[in-house]
Amino acid sequence: TMVLVDASASMAFPADTFAQWELAASGALCLASIAHGDGDPAGVAIVGGGGIRALPPRTRRGTVANVLQLLLETVPGGSQPLAPVLSTQKSSRRVAIVSDFLGDAEALLEGARRLVAGGCSVYAVHVVASEELDPRGQGDVVSDPEDSALKRPLDSAALAEYHAAFTAWRTRLAAGWRAAGVSYVLANTGEPPERVVRRVVAPSAAIAAS
Repeated sequence: TMVLVDASASMAFPADTFAQWELAASGALCLASIAHGDGDPAGVAIVGGGGIRALPPRTRRGTVANVLQLLLETVPGGSQPLAPVLSTQKSSRRVAIVSDFLGDAEALLEGARRLVAGGCSVYAVHVVASEELDPRGQGDVVSDPEDSALKRPLDSAALAEYHAAFTAWRTRLAAGWRAAGVSYVLANTGEPPERVVRRVVAPSAAIAAS
């Protein structure tokens, strides 16, 4: 089992709490821990935050602690693509992708299709901040999470347009992953990581809940 974690700049949202990254890191650690506890070699690849940091899948004692250390040492940043790292996972039996999918989503989906075709089970954990679902508490002007220089007014008309566009994008994204044979789960920062992980490891329940 390999857990691919997005540590790009957009995961450092909101800026005052990093709640998106905290949920992603906690969820990734839980998934690696469950796989390792089942006797499956478990590893992690963290993409962003200054490069790629990876721990190959292992069964030995201390593996989960090593994964935790890598996650604790990571500060989200940059915009490094995940798809090239996913393409190196052809020997993995299971791959979980933990991301906000604001980067190379199309290339990532294509890579997941190839893995599924090769017999790999792929899980997409889509991390979304509560503030993205309801940005009204962010003030009258909002900034792009990956480029703070891009600012947009958030009046009632803009808010309605945002909600419609964001909902449509999430719907398309979920449909694309599921059509590729991937188990897709939406993870909201308003829920605890253990609840997210329960839905990931129980795909039928995850589909119903999303």
